[in-house]
Amino acid sequence: MVTPDDTVVQDNAQRRYADLLLVQSRIGLAILLIGFVVYIAGFADPVVPIAEVSEQARSRVEQFVTATGWPSGWDWVKHLQRGDVIANLGVMFLSTTTILCLIAVLPVYAGRRDACYTVIVLLQIAILVFAASGVFRVGGH
Repeated sequence: MVTPDDTVVQDNAQRRYADLLLVQSRIGLAILLIGFVVYIAGFADPVVPIAEVSEQARSRVEQFVTATGWPSGWDWVKHLQRGDVIANLGVMFLSTTTILCLIAVLPVYAGRRDACYTVIVLLQIAILVFAASGVFRVGGH
């Protein structure tokens, strides 16, 4: 919202969402960098050796998974000790940011008794959690 004197006033929900998003983005970047170093330096054995990644780079997802044994769906959780899975943890963490930010703003809308925004946020959270659950398999994942 812009006031008559052109100053911007942020809503509490917007500020909470933005602050949490900033923190999560920085954490996600740090996880990506650490994971990349772990993978490239060979501190943990990968599911797919680095040399084989370039060979499979042009493969379709189904072919890549079949040829390399890369975990699909939630199977990656069983391979957290593997270097290439560790390298992907940053992406996996960043994929949760929207849900976590929505959970953080939910009390703001509920506290205002803003039924419309509360229902929208709850629906968004439910849809995102449902999509991430893997109940529906679409494509080669």
